[in-house]
Amino acid sequence: MSGPDYWGDNDKPKKADWKKHERDVANRTGDRRVRGSGNQPGKPMDVSGRRGRECKATLQRSMSVTIKWLANLAEQAVSMNVRPVLELRLELIEAPTPADWVLVPAQDIDDLLEAVAEPEPGPSWDRERETTPHASLGISVERLEGLVEQAEKGQSPTLEIRFTQLMGRPGVPADWVLMPAADYDLLEELACETR
Repeated sequence: MSGPDYWGDNDKPKKADWKKHERDVANRTGDRRVRGSGNQPGKPMDVSGRRGRECKATLQRSMSVTIKWLANLAEQAVSMNVRPVLELRLELIEAPTPADWVLVPAQDIDDLLEAVAEPEPGPSWDRERETTPHASLGISVERLEGLVEQAEKGQSPTLEIRFTQLMGRPGVPADWVLMPAADYDLLEELACETR
């Protein structure tokens, strides 16, 4: 039993609502949420279908994406014969910056762009590039707001990241693209329409 709530802290959620995030991703993509994923053998992805999706959500102002996550995601996706997508939600972000972002292998973005005969109508898919020698990458509210602010009108706020520690690792891409989930969904939709 807890005592009196003098500061109003009991009304605030202490953790991100990861289950809601998984349900939202499944609803958005039309894929299936996998109950018990990650804690039972044979259930590696949070949401599966055309893509293998791992969902991470936080109530903090930032999160670290580790190369261990990316390597595990890529290896599990290969074993399931799907493409990997890391779904990220920073719940403290306010509009106009989206709270939902994806991190996907750069080759997958290039394949989708190739399938889109004419990129109109839609945002420009040019992307900033950076390289990190570290085992993790910090993604913060401020960083995502900066990407949105720097993107020109009609351009997707997109960043390609090369994780040098993943270079040369079989089956695990070193180059990943961070972009708003809605823009990734649009790119997939445009690619499907032209196929």
